[in-house]
Amino acid sequence: MKKSIRILWAVIITAVIAAAMFYVSLPAINVHSQDFWMTLALIFLIFGGVYFLFGIKGNVRNMKKNQKFFTKGFHMGKLVAILVAIPVLVLLIGNL
Repeated sequence: MKKSIRILWAVIITAVIAAAMFYVSLPAINVHSQDFWMTLALIFLIFGGVYFLFGIKGNVRNMKKNQKFFTKGFHMGKLVAILVAIPVLVLLIGNL
C-alpha cells in the first residue's frame, strides 16, 4: 500500500473514531481543560495505531524477503510519539 493512501485511510478512520468519541464524551474545547488535552492525546494515539495496523500487511511481506522489519515509516512513529507527548506535557505542566 502506498504511503499516501495509508496516511489517507488512517486519517479517515481516525476522524470517524474521533467524531464518535467527541459525540459520546463531549470534552470542552478549551486549552485550560484537562479533558481536551487527554482527548487530543488519545486521538493522536488512535492515528498512530491505525497507521501501524495498515503498515503491518506490507511489512510482513518484506519480512519474508529478509528485508528489515518496520524500517520504512519509522519516522511516522517518531512523529506520533511527539504529537502524543505535547498534550501530555501540557497536562503535566498545567497541573503544577
